Amino acid sequence: MKHLIICDLDGSLLNHDGDVAAYSKKILRHLESLGHKVIIATGRPYSGAIQIYQDLGINNVLITDNGGSIQHPKNPSFETKKTFIPKAITHELFEHTHHYLNSAFYSDDKTVYAYKYDPRLRMFFSSLDKRTVIDKPFTEFDVEATGIIYLVQTPYIDTFETYFKETFSDTLSFRMWGKDQKHAIYEIYLKHISKASAIEIVRQYYNIDHQNTIAFGDGVNDVEMIEYAHLGVAMKNAMMWNTGASLLTPFIFGPFGSMMKKAFGTVGPKQKELAQFARDKGLPLPLLSGLKEGQGPLAGLGRNFFRFMGVFPLV
Repeated sequence: MKHLIICDLDGSLLNHDGDVAAYSKKILRHLESLGHKVIIATGRPYSGAIQIYQDLGINNVLITDNGGSIQHPKNPSFETKKTFIPKAITHELFEHTHHYLNSAFYSDDKTVYAYKYDPRLRMFFSSLDKRTVIDKPFTEFDVEATGIIYLVQTPYIDTFETYFKETFSDTLSFRMWGKDQKHAIYEIYLKHISKASAIEIVRQYYNIDHQNTIAFGDGVNDVEMIEYAHLGVAMKNAMMWNTGASLLTPFIFGPFGSMMKKAFGTVGPKQKELAQFARDKGLPLPLLSGLKEGQGPLAGLGRNFFRFMGVFPLV
């Protein structure tokens, strides 16, 4: 009996170092050898997932962009499916909301299309690394997006959500990844697109019964997938996805700051720069995801914290 086994990457299949552990590779390859189909379904773009796909050594369909892109890297005859938010909708949304945005962006495999872009955002979004950044109002872009990240100023959350639901309820949906005193982080996507919708396409392609689907995930963007699968598994770390990051903020910037600095090795210009940036942006991932130079006894934990409990998907 053939099964379809769907794995999220960050916080699920990947380990603390952002790699697939040797033991995990062994198990997944063994499942493949038994005739099952192992599928990666990630919020990352294709360029951020293809190396992991290749290292895993599987020859199946690859789901990226939270279901917005379905490709088969090893089968050129497979009909690639990409779904984009129409430019007119992206422009209309931006025109009515830009005055209360702290930042916004979307990307493809080579370029980041941003509004109010800050280079230090690279410390928090791996998808921004090594890409050309174009910063200007979204209404000036002639490129469609599979999904968009909005940082909406906190006082305008209700205004944004009310306008969004009244105007785009038939075409768009959003996920809130977290909020604090400065802003809320939204992922905006087409209403009918998710990892679950992509998995249904892949399930039919491989002619596997729905009762033989298994899915693993840990983030807000995995909820539909876990609900869709006959056996949906939420990773143990999923319950602390937003809570852990938010709870750490007062410990980093509050009365326990000195103790935490010693433990995590948060000294030097890089850490100070990141700390100030986190304060300015109200990000609930202060210090920890950027501690590449930390020398404290817990610095290793700090460097990898965001992979377990960060509030952003690796878009």
